[in-house]
Amino acid sequence: MENQSLIGDYRIHYKEVTDVAISDGIVAVSSSDFSTENFSLISKGKGALDVFTFSGQRIISRLFDYSGISLMEFSPYNPNLLVFRESEKINVLDISEDMLLHTFISGGFVTDYVIMDGYLLSSSADGTIRLWVMDGIGWEYAFSRITLPQSINNIAVHAGVMAVSYNSSNKAIILRDLKNEDALVLSDHYGSIGGCSFNPDGSRLLTYTADSGQIAVWDWETKDLAGMIETGHNLLFAQYIDGGGKIFAPAKDGTMLVYDGLTLEPVTQTHVDTSLHSKFISSDGSLYAAITWGGVKIIRTADLSTVVEIKEMIPKTILFCAQNSKVVIQNSLEVKIYSCETGEELFAFREEESMKSIAVDDNKQLLAMICPDNSVRLVDLGSYEERYSLDDFEIAALRVLFDAEGEYLFVCMDDYSLRCYEAESGKPVAELKGMSAPVVKVTFDADKTCLITQGDGSEAIIWRWESRKKLGRIAPLLGISSDFRTLVSFKLKDLILIPLYDTRMLVQQAEKQLAGRTLSDKDREDLFILK
Repeated sequence: MENQSLIGDYRIHYKEVTDVAISDGIVAVSSSDFSTENFSLISKGKGALDVFTFSGQRIISRLFDYSGISLMEFSPYNPNLLVFRESEKINVLDISEDMLLHTFISGGFVTDYVIMDGYLLSSSADGTIRLWVMDGIGWEYAFSRITLPQSINNIAVHAGVMAVSYNSSNKAIILRDLKNEDALVLSDHYGSIGGCSFNPDGSRLLTYTADSGQIAVWDWETKDLAGMIETGHNLLFAQYIDGGGKIFAPAKDGTMLVYDGLTLEPVTQTHVDTSLHSKFISSDGSLYAAITWGGVKIIRTADLSTVVEIKEMIPKTILFCAQNSKVVIQNSLEVKIYSCETGEELFAFREEESMKSIAVDDNKQLLAMICPDNSVRLVDLGSYEERYSLDDFEIAALRVLFDAEGEYLFVCMDDYSLRCYEAESGKPVAELKGMSAPVVKVTFDADKTCLITQGDGSEAIIWRWESRKKLGRIAPLLGISSDFRTLVSFKLKDLILIPLYDTRMLVQQAEKQLAGRTLSDKDREDLFILK
């Protein structure tokens, strides 16, 4: 400790210094006016970043109005790259140009990260571990995300093995790469797969490519290719209709195609002068809403005949209800209900500002709407009277949706959490957290043991419904088999069929891949295997 001397004395924005990082001749200092920031607080204070040369020259000064910053570190691979935490974000700043190269938004408060060459590995308070790619605009490598049952405090990586410590716990765990050896890859498409559809009895799976216009049909029992349709069009989607007897495929140029579901031969086709691309189809696939320059044309998918035309310009959402006898159309300021038989307007809900989202439940005849005042109104589609409203949201509501049976109403919030209510009464049931995108679809298995929430970009999380715990995650998710035992995913032109392991199967795989060692109760807990 001899011969110490003061190199510099630097004036920063706020009194509370939260972190310091040093590179070649450079010192970065983060400060805050709110020193108690943590992942359980809504108010995040203000932060500042000051970067100085050792001689005292301030070369960078940045203010952060909504959050303090901390956890700073210079990249060991590039001394000009400064990485720092901003609540749920990880920022990468090039100090040579004072340019923010990347902002990675995690699912929760960032607790730790590891810098690698071209990558960042982060942990969050929501229990997720994410791999970020520092390339171009920056993106998450979603296939590598890991979800654990508790908030993570620290992570460390060495020789392909990751060590993780839990927050408020005396336990640390070791994560190894357990592979799903029963996953099956099918490769017969020429282009990137756009979606899939099972026929009603689950015996066949249909997949399609949007740009190359291919429709592949697979025998689900043998996993063999049963046939391929070359449509010659850029498809919006393709799906089974008419009880699986036919395939309906609308194209981006307004062409609509129908094929035989068994022989795959063409049945009929027509062309509609569409103004916007539409994916609005009834839940049973029998009616399709085409958006034309004159309004909305309701088309019977089996024979492509026109059912009715409605003079409704630029609709935002189109939903069928009342056994397809009514259609609900949302435009900029109104939600209107029309007869599918006559095209007559039956009722209208009008607001001074746009409603964010609507959803219908055909089982209980309910319409849910997010109103401009951020309340959710539930309306009876028979009487058009309000059943109840939910108006106690402290943050913005983004989307409403029902499960297939209409038992639950789900409200997706601005922080991507999902709140669940009894559809009939509005009684709160659960709140699910940890999603990285707004949820657009929910799917229960037959006995409501598992729930799969699917977000924008097709990210999906598997939950054990009774305990509300995460069982796993998959991205992207295209579909789920009718027996709820197989998840359908893809990577470019490859179709990937992934078994949805139950507890017994998961234990067998873990023991097999850990050199035959039998898992103790503690091992099972650490590997998040639920009994």
